Amino acid sequence: VPEPATVATIIDRRLSDLTHQAQTLMHLAAVADADLTVPRAARILKCSALELAAPWAELEAQGVLAGTRFCHDLMREAALAQVPGAVRQALHGALAEVLADDVAVPSARLAGHWQAAGRWAEAGEAHLLAARAAHRAGRLADHGDLLLRAAENFDQAGLAERRVDALCLRLDSELVRLGGQAVVDQVAPLLAQATPRQRADLLQV
Repeated sequence: VPEPATVATIIDRRLSDLTHQAQTLMHLAAVADADLTVPRAARILKCSALELAAPWAELEAQGVLAGTRFCHDLMREAALAQVPGAVRQALHGALAEVLADDVAVPSARLAGHWQAAGRWAEAGEAHLLAARAAHRAGRLADHGDLLLRAAENFDQAGLAERRVDALCLRLDSELVRLGGQAVVDQVAPLLAQATPRQRADLLQV
């Protein structure tokens, strides 16, 4: 007696029956997630919005997409699992390049795509922008966390001076939030790595 099909097997069969064009769009949708729109998909796939009509309608008819979102999280997970790591990385990069032109996209979300693309310098700069937005909103804990992520990104990019810049900014933020005694132990390691300009700034903390 054959074993009953699992939910995952049923989903995989449904996805494998899609046309090539629909699968291509579905894979992009799985990577883009909440950032999927028709104009962005058209730009990344280098086609017109009209050329997306047929594969998009197919995905909706097969219960894969409802508008720009997957009908179920399991469907997205199955689609994402079909995308090889190198392709996924490239799609994140292409998506980040498109999102970077849209001022309405939160910098932290953009940074996530740059990170997933392995574009560490761009991820660091986006995290710095997100940190500034958090500071303006009075979210000092988030401000410090985002600066730490920026520093980690710059470290992975091999940009030592930018890394220390981000950590110096974080030190200023922590000084306001936690007080001088809580951050004094962080100054010495930074002094050892800082440029003369950065040392001058640190010694004023």
